[in-house]
Amino acid sequence: MLKKSIQIPNGEIPFSEVQCNPIVKKINDCDIRSRIVLMQTIADNKDDQNIIFVTDDNRVYAFGENTEGCLGVGHCNPVWDEPVLIETFIGKRVIQIASGLLFTLVLCTSKECFSFGLN
Repeated sequence: MLKKSIQIPNGEIPFSEVQCNPIVKKINDCDIRSRIVLMQTIADNKDDQNIIFVTDDNRVYAFGENTEGCLGVGHCNPVWDEPVLIETFIGKRVIQIASGLLFTLVLCTSKECFSFGLN
């Protein structure tokens, strides 16, 4: 089952998302939080331990366990210190992110669709 990304108005992550999800709480505590406009959590075998988000300047970042490379950062190592810029999307505008167990789909305005992880 696919989960779609959620829009984040004015950088205010919904309280219900922060309360229910430890990975969202970590992002909510970062300085970049106020710039997030689109966010998607990605499930792994331990629950939603991954997140991809888009900022107001169209940069796409990833953070989390990165199981099976589901974050699209070019490797399968965890990304826990700070969110990492996903260079694939520099110069592109992401309009939707969807995910399932250990995979992510990203749609751009150019109608390109990217996939990461087990797909």
